[in-house]
Amino acid sequence: MYEVDDKDAVIKLTDIPQSDVGAPEPVVFRNEQKTVLGYRLVDNIDRDTAKVEGPGPDLAGIIEFRFCTALMFGPPNDETIDGHPLYERGLSSYSAFQVVNSSWLRKLERMNRVHERHDPKLFEKYKHFIFTFHDSVVECIAEGYEVSTVESEVMVAEMQKRLGRQN
Repeated sequence: MYEVDDKDAVIKLTDIPQSDVGAPEPVVFRNEQKTVLGYRLVDNIDRDTAKVEGPGPDLAGIIEFRFCTALMFGPPNDETIDGHPLYERGLSSYSAFQVVNSSWLRKLERMNRVHERHDPKLFEKYKHFIFTFHDSVVECIAEGYEVSTVESEVMVAEMQKRLGRQN
């Protein structure tokens, strides 16, 4: 984990499909070029209006990160989210966020300064994203992301396809 200072600000992302709050079952596939996050969606939300309306199809969200350079996947869970260093800045369970002026990203930039051709401007394109689920949190440093939804039963195959591997 990382320590935050007074510069970190948490902004809720509104374009991310709502995870199932009970059993989102997040999965991360990653290699050095791509990172893909998949999770089960709440099953009773109208995708066009974002209103809860009753049982719906069994869908999964897929987030494909562009140029993910760092990833953390693990604690805290929804019962201990208040122990996360960004909780006091607005981080909450079952949502997605971007951290502006991220301490973690600034730490990675400082760590890279030992490289003889280090250029701090290269780090300006990266953003810190946080996805909070029932039992875990996924955080990454990436240039951006693309969002899609698929039927839950094809989520893993679709994630593998996006990663460049197919069964």
